[in-house]
Amino acid sequence: MANRIAFLVSTIIALNCFGHREKVDYHFTENVGQLSSEVRYHCKLHIGDLFLVNDGFVFDLFSSNELEQFYLTKHGGQNGKGSNHMFQFNKHCYKMSFVGGNQQPKFEVLEELGFKKNFIEMSGSKLSQASADSYRKVVYKEVYAGIDLKVYSSGEYLKYDFIVAPGASTGSIKIDYQGVDRVRMLPGGMLEIVLSNGMVREMRPYAYQIIDGQQVSVPCQFQVKENQVSFALPAGYDSSRELVIDPKLIFSGYSGATVDNWGFTATYDNDGNFYAGGVAFGTGFPASTGAYSETFAGGDMDVSIIKYDTSGSKRLYATYLGGSNGDEPHSLTVDNDYNLVIYGATGSNDFPTTQNAISGSFAGGENLTFDASELITQFTKGSDIFIAKLDSSGSKLLASTYLGGAKNDGLSVAGDLKYNYADHARGEVVVDAQNNIYFASSSNSNDFPITNGTTTSTAYGEFDAVVGKLSPDLTTIIWSTYLGGAKDDAAYSLMLTEDGKKLYVCGGTTSSDLPVSTGVIGSSYGGGSADGFVAGYDAASGVLSHLTYLGTMNYDQAYILDVDELGDVYVFGQTLGNYPVSDAVYFNKGGTQFIHSLTEDLTLTNFSTRFGSGDSSKVNIAPTAFMVDNCGNIYVSGWGGMVNNANGGTTYNMPVTPNALQASTNGSDFYFAVFKPKMVDIHYATFFGSSNGNEHVDGGTSRFDSRGTIYQAVCAGCNQASFPTTSGVYSETNGSDKCNLGAVKIGLDFTDVSADVNPPLDQLICDPPYVIIFDENKPAPENYWNFGDGNSAQNAGSPTHEYADTGSYEVMYVAIDSTACKKRDTAYFTVKVAQVLPIDAKLKIPPVQPCDTSITVQLISYVSSVDSLVWDLGDGTTMNSDTVDYTYTQPGDYEVIFTGYDLDCGRDSTISVTITVPEIKDFEEVIPNIFTPNGDSQNDVLKFVKSGDVGEFYLEIYNRWGRKVYETDNIFGHWNGTDGEKDLKEGVYFYHGMYRKQCNNEVHKFKGAVTLAR
Repeated sequence: MANRIAFLVSTIIALNCFGHREKVDYHFTENVGQLSSEVRYHCKLHIGDLFLVNDGFVFDLFSSNELEQFYLTKHGGQNGKGSNHMFQFNKHCYKMSFVGGNQQPKFEVLEELGFKKNFIEMSGSKLSQASADSYRKVVYKEVYAGIDLKVYSSGEYLKYDFIVAPGASTGSIKIDYQGVDRVRMLPGGMLEIVLSNGMVREMRPYAYQIIDGQQVSVPCQFQVKENQVSFALPAGYDSSRELVIDPKLIFSGYSGATVDNWGFTATYDNDGNFYAGGVAFGTGFPASTGAYSETFAGGDMDVSIIKYDTSGSKRLYATYLGGSNGDEPHSLTVDNDYNLVIYGATGSNDFPTTQNAISGSFAGGENLTFDASELITQFTKGSDIFIAKLDSSGSKLLASTYLGGAKNDGLSVAGDLKYNYADHARGEVVVDAQNNIYFASSSNSNDFPITNGTTTSTAYGEFDAVVGKLSPDLTTIIWSTYLGGAKDDAAYSLMLTEDGKKLYVCGGTTSSDLPVSTGVIGSSYGGGSADGFVAGYDAASGVLSHLTYLGTMNYDQAYILDVDELGDVYVFGQTLGNYPVSDAVYFNKGGTQFIHSLTEDLTLTNFSTRFGSGDSSKVNIAPTAFMVDNCGNIYVSGWGGMVNNANGGTTYNMPVTPNALQASTNGSDFYFAVFKPKMVDIHYATFFGSSNGNEHVDGGTSRFDSRGTIYQAVCAGCNQASFPTTSGVYSETNGSDKCNLGAVKIGLDFTDVSADVNPPLDQLICDPPYVIIFDENKPAPENYWNFGDGNSAQNAGSPTHEYADTGSYEVMYVAIDSTACKKRDTAYFTVKVAQVLPIDAKLKIPPVQPCDTSITVQLISYVSSVDSLVWDLGDGTTMNSDTVDYTYTQPGDYEVIFTGYDLDCGRDSTISVTITVPEIKDFEEVIPNIFTPNGDSQNDVLKFVKSGDVGEFYLEIYNRWGRKVYETDNIFGHWNGTDGEKDLKEGVYFYHGMYRKQCNNEVHKFKGAVTLAR
């Protein structure tokens, strides 16, 4: 009964648990006095302990959330600073008691591990020591009459099996959950056990029997009465055969990079592929073979880039990018040729650049050491902007350049502007229809490369914003300009109008003398610690056409902007002031996030509003992505919580909608929302994150595509906290004990009509016909399907299509609504149809040498279609692992039988081979003292040897006068009493010989006399 359990506080998509632990190695250690006497065996879990007692299991569990908080505090979370704060942990202990079971079952242990655990106790002046063995498997024998219970480790899982012998009753099995708050059934057959500090969930049970060599499933389900659980078999089963009830307890984890790997930025291409950028702190990022750089270049960290397919199931490429100092990406975009453009900051004087780049030399700057609460890396040689371009395969650096002056560039570290965690790593890059590259950033240099003819060619303050346009090959600055006043300024985001003629930039400023335009809505600095600003440029020349402040008498900044198809500008920012709220818009009183729409000349407000938790003293989220679709719907993404504890609040009490993907939050999650056109209402809002993690980014922008799909980078699973992943993605587990670069793609499409379809997974079909069901996730009034094999359908809803053969098919789906603002939307995807491979296995048997006294064999199962398998090793041993290494130590012939079961296709396969372990026998002389070669077939020949381990042999026979009458080097040769063909006379003959042992090369000599009588 495949019964999966995960320890967690709450569940979103995947089963989650606190995971600050080493790699899973569940095993059972015997109690030799180190524990209370009722404990028989102990298993260490990553959130507590499991004790095997005579009549059940006892779990003693921490709160995963408290463990996370403790770890972050003691280890400084993101900043590495510890704390002396005293923690009080709320543990919960409960017992799974086998009601009516054997109170004194016998225990059988299997697969002993090759180490001892030593326990030392000091009592007074006396020291005592005990050693305990550990095992992979423990069996409760006859826990109920005719029923055994086996508990064991299987890879990353901890499993237990009820094995019901023929004639035994499954009705005997009753488990009482003692010390829990509640036990209840969930939809889908899961069991939820509610504790005071969290919950445990057990997945729907599964049972099977082996009938005629096949594993046959038996319908099985939980039955719950108060806190007591039993198993129901509604269709019955063959009680004359053994039944296996196989619960599987799964403890969720993550793998990906095996080194600390932080999340910064993300983007997409027109095919829906996902690009995620972060930093890797050494070797261990999963760079792909043939990538531009498969190795870590050194320093604190390198840029790490990974590209996924549309489903996230395949890594299309992954590469490092960097030099010998710190490097980090702040923004990604894909040009019209599917090349990836990367903008960021580097402290490396050997960052890779390309021939004829704008600058191939690192301009450097001042030693820049971030506050420990901000970032670990040190830019010891200063910083420059870098912009680079990778080809679509990730294997070639097409273009790369430095941009910078004598001081620091690319990092916004002005005190009042660096408000949120990772605000230093803002700035953005976009491309136009000709693949020209536009950037917005910040500079501390008064000699940043500025072109003549732009509005501002001189730096004014300590930090200024910089904006520019570069050629596609990064060899030429088309235009570049400062943007700033007498104090500090930073540019965070930029966007082109649909026709590519205007460029808008937004950011933050503490300067009261920005070059504002006549008639704009904010002609003067609002006051407070910072204001936002929006500036418009002529995209061709870089001439400033419009600029306005956005702000109140308190803190405000404008973080991300977008431009709709009419040319109106939309800005997403933060405020702690009384930011203006228009009439008839969606509004949260006390909201500290604002959305503001302005006319293209920045002289009129279309609308503005605030949203948030209602705590006007703290911002809730740091903005990461923003978009306005062609229907006017407004999309926002951001994160908040513990990592932003310097100035930020939490995600608690943020507005969510009833259809939220995740309606609750631990305060440190991502927040995604969609508002209706002109902000008249909220379409959708959800949290996204784990119950015990602090999801965030360490800088940079992510993006929505035009259909409203979010491509969000995440710094996820830090310190092995959990993170919700989906089944089948490239990596479901975090291979590092620190952070991993997460990638979240969620369709939030409110464009009225959308080609919203769930592409079928690659189809493995047992036998023809090859029938595929296509799922129209969001039905449209009309539709058209092209199945990629010459067949099509119209207005078919979610059609079923039969393919004539296996293969890869490009499918087109068109959703049509003549009444919508967007009347047609098209989706393309690939469906792969393949036939299930036959079950197969390989046996690796080394050559058997004559002197071998043992043979080690390796047995490997290669097929994914096997639901279960059994290796019968021919000596009474059976195993169920995909790979088995086994040593035979006794001579004999062993028939190894592999049996694989494919339950989905209802098939099995058996493969066998015979393995022979030779018997090594000592040399055995059998020479008698008389023989009678008289032709009566009785004792007619003289035999010398019965058997032996002999590599070399020689024997000679002489008569009494010393003449040799016989010789042989054949160990099994014999003498018939002749010398050649002449019969010899009766009498005494003398022999002497030697043999050399084959296995140890020892030489032995022997001699004696024999009487020949006729």
